[in-house]
Amino acid sequence: MLSFNFSFGRLLQSTEKLTAAKFNAIVKGIVATLNGTVGTSDLNAGAVTAAKVTTDAYWYALGTLGGSTYSAAYTPAISSYTDGLVLAFKAGTANTSGANLDAGAGGKQITKHAGQALETGDILAGQIVEVRFNSSLVAGGCFEMLSLQGTPEASVAPLLGSARNLNATNSVGSPTSTITLTADEIVLKNSVGTPYLARNVNLTVNITASGANGLDTGGVSQFFYYLWVIYNPTTQTVAGLFSLSRTAPTMPAGYTYKALVSALWNNNVGSAGLRNFIQMDRSVAIDEQFVIPAGTAGSNGVWNIWTAGTIVPPNARKCRGNMGTSTNAAFAMAVCGMPSPAATVTPNVGLVRGQAGNAVLGAFGTFQNAVPFEVEVFLQAGNACIQVNMVDNVAKYCLSVSGYTI
Repeated sequence: MLSFNFSFGRLLQSTEKLTAAKFNAIVKGIVATLNGTVGTSDLNAGAVTAAKVTTDAYWYALGTLGGSTYSAAYTPAISSYTDGLVLAFKAGTANTSGANLDAGAGGKQITKHAGQALETGDILAGQIVEVRFNSSLVAGGCFEMLSLQGTPEASVAPLLGSARNLNATNSVGSPTSTITLTADEIVLKNSVGTPYLARNVNLTVNITASGANGLDTGGVSQFFYYLWVIYNPTTQTVAGLFSLSRTAPTMPAGYTYKALVSALWNNNVGSAGLRNFIQMDRSVAIDEQFVIPAGTAGSNGVWNIWTAGTIVPPNARKCRGNMGTSTNAAFAMAVCGMPSPAATVTPNVGLVRGQAGNAVLGAFGTFQNAVPFEVEVFLQAGNACIQVNMVDNVAKYCLSVSGYTI
């Protein structure tokens, strides 16, 4: 049991005048004494004992990582976990996957964001990690991470990487194999959607190299290659990666965050042959490529689907270029992104007119009276396509593409 004694140094008489000196003497003479012990008979079961009020008890210990479990020994020893139990440990090693904590009563999963498993780099070497036990959030209970994660996060992360002031082009000296890319910011995400904001990005990526800042797998061939920006949270390294996949590149070891930023055509089989390009954000400019060769016969009022599969990538939203005739004659052409225009759709959708002998635009390569256009593209059999309708009965016409938007 507890006993509490309280006594005064002295009391004033009723006629005695209180002075500062006498008041101080009274205060100094007050004595309070707490005797006895605290146990289950005094407070609720499992409450404070003398050992439990030791400095740092139940708050801090060193955590040693074995496999995926941090082991930490606390004083006094913990024999069970109850809801709300708060612990802290200093991680000797960064986590490389999901992680558990064994604080003496068995390993329990460490979670973030209301039950999500940790990912590589969420706990860094030397970080002091604070957790709180929750018996019902996940099956078997877990330690919810209260500390900030070792890997910084952004607010959003779409698959097609959001970027600020992204610029890319062929590298000087090796333009067919290497590109350079810079950006103020790029948002990447991992497999569960956790975002990471990469800042001050400056990359050189070689399609003939392997792994980070190269090609993800296999050899180079004549295809569209998708350019990804990737991140390794353990080494905190940002890199580039070419891949044939626009959804699931083969990631180098340790890289778990990615963002798709471009799509480029390689024109050679078995060797590097990247097409010349300049990219700003999602807009890509390329060397002029003919979708409809000069001198192609047209049919009045008929929509024709033209494939731009080696010119415009399948993930493009729009393409732009020039259209005209191969003879010096007035014309009217319509370009449309609709995959299957109904018979009732007017052929004037997307109409562009050109005038014979146009002195302003003049000839454009093999074009006569070239007129610029921009149109949405659609997929057919995996290829980017557009539709063209010769509204007027012009014998010969042509169309080229000089850029696209992804």
